[in-house]
Amino acid sequence: MAVLLAMILGGVCLPPVARGGPAAPDDLRCEGLVDPLGIDRAEPRLCWTIPPGEQGLAQTAYQILVADSPAGLAAGRGNLWDSGKVESDRSQWVAYAGQPLAKGSRSWWKVRVWDQTGVPSPWSASAWFTVGPLSASDFRGEWIGAGWMKNNEGPLPWLRKTIELEEAPVAATAYVCALGYYELYVNGRKLGDDVLSPAVSDYGKRGLYRAHDLSGRLVKGRNCIGLWLGRGWSTGTLKKAGGGGPMVKAELSLAFDGSAPLAIATDTTWKARPSHITPLGRGTSGSYGGELVEAEKEIADWSAADYDDSGWQPATVHHPPTPIIAAQMMEPNRLLDEVHLAAVRPIGGGFVLDMGRNYTGWFELALPDDIARGTKIEIEFADKQFANGGFQTYGQRSVYVARGGGGERFRNRFNYAAFRYAIVKGLPRAPRPDEVKGRLITTGYESGSTFSCDNQLLNEIHGMICWTYKCSRVSNRLLAIEGY
Repeated sequence: MAVLLAMILGGVCLPPVARGGPAAPDDLRCEGLVDPLGIDRAEPRLCWTIPPGEQGLAQTAYQILVADSPAGLAAGRGNLWDSGKVESDRSQWVAYAGQPLAKGSRSWWKVRVWDQTGVPSPWSASAWFTVGPLSASDFRGEWIGAGWMKNNEGPLPWLRKTIELEEAPVAATAYVCALGYYELYVNGRKLGDDVLSPAVSDYGKRGLYRAHDLSGRLVKGRNCIGLWLGRGWSTGTLKKAGGGGPMVKAELSLAFDGSAPLAIATDTTWKARPSHITPLGRGTSGSYGGELVEAEKEIADWSAADYDDSGWQPATVHHPPTPIIAAQMMEPNRLLDEVHLAAVRPIGGGFVLDMGRNYTGWFELALPDDIARGTKIEIEFADKQFANGGFQTYGQRSVYVARGGGGERFRNRFNYAAFRYAIVKGLPRAPRPDEVKGRLITTGYESGSTFSCDNQLLNEIHGMICWTYKCSRVSNRLLAIEGY
């Protein structure tokens, strides 16, 4: 005890902790995104984070290298930009100030920093970014859609273009700007795990494009590029953009090892056909609607290279007054948390499926294998049940018409619902728990922090806040979800 008191009162001389300088910067981002494909800034802004270190750690300077090849960057050559040592504590939104960046170019970069004692860090791991169209005039192609869609009504269109290639490209990028939602297909397969793309914008003012890496997807010989368009939130804002239903402008840039580059863009040589999905409702408050899915009309291989499209009609050219085409500088929407069936109870002519909590996203329902052809399954979505037994639906509803033969499943495609209860009519029996699943849709960003404490109530409050935020954060903007 005496020894302990002596140590406390008199102090103890301990050897100093050896310092090795700051750790290498991490979490490198360009325009706030990790390795973004297709940015639209000629002078992109770069960000990084200094890992935690000893007390008082501070950045006092940085150096950025940007190169046109990973080998050059690894060798320490910033042939596009070498900032030199910059005396600054800034680590966010540092503007690129190097050689001009061209559309389609890919650049690799890394950074190191100096701390408050003048000790440099190791170089960070490398990151990269590519440049897409920088303006509307930099974007090839015409706006195309379906001639049969008037005032956003009618079956959603499939669009396809077949191309013959003498050799497989060594690099291929697609830039797609849709007024409405879209899905991109190459040789019969959908690209990416994103949903409800692109992010929502006011189409009378701005259209957002996304870039897709097609490397390894295109082959020597015959290929097919497919686009499936969805109405999304285009009902109101497309009126400002000239109407005519969802439309798309797309450009494919192909690079080859032994021949000249090739550009393919949307025009009247693309072909169109109605798909098996038709939007329901007006897509406005009180009539949010959903989708009519006529399963018997589905064509599984509509975007396959060897599919016979001779009966398809030419795509229709539109002329929307959209003044700005900009890159979608945010993470795409993704399917995240699963929501499972909590309870089932009968209701007049059907069943109420209680998902246990409100969420924003998709609803999946596997149908019985013995469901008869032509059976109509009607689904309403509600976030609240009133004391009188009624439901608050805001007009959220979808209809599935069975083809028969088994293996059928309903799932939203170009819309979503905010709900807890699914009121299903037309089923011959109550669904089993393994036949029902919900999927939360939110912007696919990573959480920047966590919280946990020994007070369970506070933990639950924090969990509810995070869940509500995710439910309200579609296309990286806060939605005023009615009923929440």
